[in-house]
Amino acid sequence: MDDASARLGAALRRLRESRSMSLSELARASGVAKATLSTLEAGAANPTLDTINALSSALHVSMGELLAPAASAVTVVRAGEGAPIRGASVTARLVDQLDVEEVHLEFALGQVGTDGQRSPAHPPGVIEHVFVAEGRARVGPSDDPVELGTGDYLRMQASEPHVYEGIDGPARLILVMQYPRR
Repeated sequence: MDDASARLGAALRRLRESRSMSLSELARASGVAKATLSTLEAGAANPTLDTINALSSALHVSMGELLAPAASAVTVVRAGEGAPIRGASVTARLVDQLDVEEVHLEFALGQVGTDGQRSPAHPPGVIEHVFVAEGRARVGPSDDPVELGTGDYLRMQASEPHVYEGIDGPARLILVMQYPRR
């Protein structure tokens, strides 16, 4: 069991119990199998980006509340560090969490031209800011994504399903998820 899996398991259990939810109730709300939830809470699994999205939506929390370590006085995140989250065609790394989270997305060669990463609707008030650091990508609402190139920026309300897809080769995106203040 690694530190990230243990952190996720503890946070998942704490958040579920603070809402007086059973594993069965969270399974129904998230669409994640009860056996998978049990394994996650035990800190013995590495969930996909889809699973983390489903759980954070069902619990009405940010991904960072499930993944981020406790903050210290000074935090340095080196290139390639951060809590890794893997999707079918994208690797994401949670870099930090404030009232926003910064996530780096990488679409590797051979993963482009697929369905990309499909994200469910987030709670109302969540805004996503996407900057294309390298390559080309199709990003936006699932029914109307926009093609972006290196240096392009997109801002969208994330309260409807949305997509991230690499185009024509490797792509690196920086995603900042802005959550409403509580």
